[in-house]
Amino acid sequence: MLKRNTSIMKKIKIVVDSTCDLDLDLAEKYDIALVPFSIIIGEKLYKENITITKEEFYQMMQTTKYHPKTGLPQPKEFYEVFEKFLKEGREIVCLTISGAFSGTFNSAMVSSKMLDPEKIHIVDSRNSTLGLGLLAIEAAKLAEKGSSAKEIVEHLLKIIPKTRTLAMAGTLEWLQKGGRIGKAQWLVGSLLGFKPFIGLEDGVVTGFGRTRGIDTAMKALKYVGLNALKDPNVRILMVGYTTLPEAAKELVIFFKEKAPQKEIILTRLGAALGTQVGPGCFGLGWIGEFDKNWLKNTS
Repeated sequence: MLKRNTSIMKKIKIVVDSTCDLDLDLAEKYDIALVPFSIIIGEKLYKENITITKEEFYQMMQTTKYHPKTGLPQPKEFYEVFEKFLKEGREIVCLTISGAFSGTFNSAMVSSKMLDPEKIHIVDSRNSTLGLGLLAIEAAKLAEKGSSAKEIVEHLLKIIPKTRTLAMAGTLEWLQKGGRIGKAQWLVGSLLGFKPFIGLEDGVVTGFGRTRGIDTAMKALKYVGLNALKDPNVRILMVGYTTLPEAAKELVIFFKEKAPQKEIILTRLGAALGTQVGPGCFGLGWIGEFDKNWLKNTS
């Protein structure tokens, strides 16, 4: 458990939108405030982690006739969070989902300008999900050590290009529903049992190949994770999942056995990714190098 020096922690507060996919206990552990995305299912609107849990979201997603959608936090929501911590005398470093596919950064900037832009520092993470969560944890650890807001932002800007997320979509159905692939691709891929891999590159969602069958996908992710953990600069490997906790736990156990000196974190992926990839997704996040030939090297 992270031991906090409360006199230091009062200097800087780390704020991040809920697409970071940090479970609530992780956010509490690292003293990170989450600003919720909205989840729209039919005519009903929910606030992630507030009026709907991740468990409830996946239960509803698999039973509803509607394709769930997400909505970014409005300036008012950032304003309320920022104002609270400014009143406590704290500076704020706020990380947002990639501005390449969301207006969340702009929403946070509007709120910052309405309050105190000199004490509220907004950073476009160029990431989402596990990558964004790792950046928030990295920022929180620096705040714990007493780093200034300027030092934290400078460090984040250095490591953002090295922040990686690689996830396997359990089914092509949800990628097709979300418009990520066409119906023909979905039909052919489904018949052949393909498991596509997606991630982020320069802030945008990118395809990183595909495997056939879940066993091959697990083998591929184990290769990627072990390769990442060989990098001495990689201190944390994050494992995330939508609806397959046992597969995710298998990965966690595997990596802990192979690299006991590293921190392996398990978290559940949230609605922003879940609406795109659906059930059966799991993946990895880390800050370090990425072997571009990873899939070829696992065959």
